[in-house]
Amino acid sequence: MDLPLWSPIFSQIEKTAMLTNIIAKVEQFAKQAQTQHEHIYAKLFEASIQSAKENNYPVAAVIINENQEIISLGRNQSFYPQFASGAHAEINAVNAYEQQTKHKANTMITTLEPCLMCTSRLTLSTIEHVYYMQSDPTGGGISTMATAPADFKNLASKMTFQKIANHPKAQEIASMLYNLGEQIWQKNIADIKK
Repeated sequence: MDLPLWSPIFSQIEKTAMLTNIIAKVEQFAKQAQTQHEHIYAKLFEASIQSAKENNYPVAAVIINENQEIISLGRNQSFYPQFASGAHAEINAVNAYEQQTKHKANTMITTLEPCLMCTSRLTLSTIEHVYYMQSDPTGGGISTMATAPADFKNLASKMTFQKIANHPKAQEIASMLYNLGEQIWQKNIADIKK
């Protein structure tokens, strides 16, 4: 369900055109997926699209086990169905993961570099490896861990944070999702901060 929350700067028509283009690329990507990672990326993209359709920033994250099986999936739900500042994809994935009885997974894959809040939460979890498809120059939190308080800095130093750099098609889709997400973010945060 698309919600009409768009400013004149970024119209419903522009959003629909961007989303239609992304959906076509994701459908093509999913059809061509051969590796387990490519199937995981396709699921992430599909969940991100669902968030965008609901007027949330299009981000999704999964936690996988050593067999590359998805243990939990989270997607951004910060603005819909109601405003929830902590309902980011990574936090939703960690919450779902931690509610399970067995905690054997230690790897997260996400479509976007986690923000400061999500990066801090990840340092407190049992996740050891975080792989992201798209850097976030305006809101990414990984680089800020170098100047974080000592406890967070120490915990982050024991983790792997790495951008996925070996899959150009996945990176292209993640970049498109980021560009759409920035438009959604600017409009929604402006409305909330009125």
